[in-house]
Amino acid sequence: MPTLHITTGDGRISSFQLLKHETTIGRSKENDIVLLDHTVSRRHARIAKTDQGHLLLDLGSFNGTVVNETLIQSVLLNHKDIIKIGRNTLTFLGSNRLSLSGDP
Repeated sequence: MPTLHITTGDGRISSFQLLKHETTIGRSKENDIVLLDHTVSRRHARIAKTDQGHLLLDLGSFNGTVVNETLIQSVLLNHKDIIKIGRNTLTFLGSNRLSLSGDP
């Protein structure tokens, strides 16, 4: 199961499994992943499950979303991609390879 390994700006560590079709990230408590950091927008980013894999989209955030040191608007995530949102680091653990019928 694809997972985000999250390290907050103050050093707290947690993991979040990407179980839903869409996962929202931001400062507001209405998000699936809440990052209590003033440099994070209320609705900062979204990860959507697609036929190609997990697509990360910046939602017009003020400070932007960075993947592997590149500012992005949207990007298909790969295993071990490093996502920076505000002072927080999220590591994507998964793959874009979808299993076919009969594959383990």
